[in-house]
Amino acid sequence: MHDSKLEDIRNATSFKSGKLPVRYLGVPLVTKKLTEKDCAPLLKKLKAKLHSWPNRNLSYEGRLQLIKYVLFSLANFWCRQLVMPKSVGNRIEQTCNRFFWRGNGTASRGARVGWGQVCTLTSEGGLGLKNIGCWNRANLLMLIQNILTQNDSLWVVWLNAHVFKDASY
Repeated sequence: MHDSKLEDIRNATSFKSGKLPVRYLGVPLVTKKLTEKDCAPLLKKLKAKLHSWPNRNLSYEGRLQLIKYVLFSLANFWCRQLVMPKSVGNRIEQTCNRFFWRGNGTASRGARVGWGQVCTLTSEGGLGLKNIGCWNRANLLMLIQNILTQNDSLWVVWLNAHVFKDASY
């Protein structure tokens, strides 16, 4: 776009020019593969939630509910938008594991049950938590379904115009 036209748009809308990555609804908009550095705000937010709770007085059930409905909700929002690096998923699960067993962010030595067992269905003897890596892949399948069904969302239109460029997914 020509600089004069860009300047006219800026003057008319009062928008500022920026560069990627920017954040939209807390999620970074990046054009390349997401890195652990891009996910630092998510990890920081999870840890801030843990430190804000009076976790010394919570039972295992109370901690489980907080992990299920607060911490995983934050992670789920990111999982539905982006391909999360495996290391970030591992750090999220490590944070949840430490909080569940110890009630704080310290290492959970002597955990009674492995985290893999905790993340199985309740009908299979687990506690019903989701494995972040598997959940992220499942959500990505929903994004692929949107591409294949030619969903008219802005994201799919942009992908077809700028990424695929008349090629089939």
